[in-house]
Amino acid sequence: MKTRAYLAMAILGVLCLAVVFSAMAKDEPAKTVPAPAAAAPAKGPMTLMPSARIAEVEIKAPVEKVFKYVEEAMNLPKWFPEVKTVTEVKGKGLGRTFKWTYKRGEEAQLEGQSVCVDFVRNQRIITIDTYDNIWTVLYLPTPAGGTKLTIVLQSELPVPANDPAAWPGLVKKEQDYLQSLAQNIKTEVEKKK
Repeated sequence: MKTRAYLAMAILGVLCLAVVFSAMAKDEPAKTVPAPAAAAPAKGPMTLMPSARIAEVEIKAPVEKVFKYVEEAMNLPKWFPEVKTVTEVKGKGLGRTFKWTYKRGEEAQLEGQSVCVDFVRNQRIITIDTYDNIWTVLYLPTPAGGTKLTIVLQSELPVPANDPAAWPGLVKKEQDYLQSLAQNIKTEVEKKK
């Protein structure tokens, strides 16, 4: 029951942030981007579709240990292998910022910055990055003394504008990918006994 309450609270908080940010944004036409060269057979523009994905994993380690590991920005490349570098970490907790580079497969390398917009030690961390991805990480103790880790990622995914049927497959692929990141955290934390 606590899991649902924490998850609902985090999602509500993120939705409030989304409302605030959208109110600050100017009216814009629908976002489209050119199709990447390697994205055959998709031709033409891509439409950015809003998406929210959730990954959960139980970790055999206390909440404090899991939280400390994920909170440390320099650990990001260990569990998120597409993040190649983390630099310029400034501050701790709420307001902390850091810069990063990211490369996934044949995609172009991206550079960005993340800022912590919500922080409750041993309960949750919410960050927003340069590309408006909202990462919510929740930590709940389990009866056995472990941690139930939940990651909620809200972002926009590029979908071929002329092929909306591609949407379910893309969401499934990205959901599986997010689950693999949660599993990477579990592996990293549990091997540090």
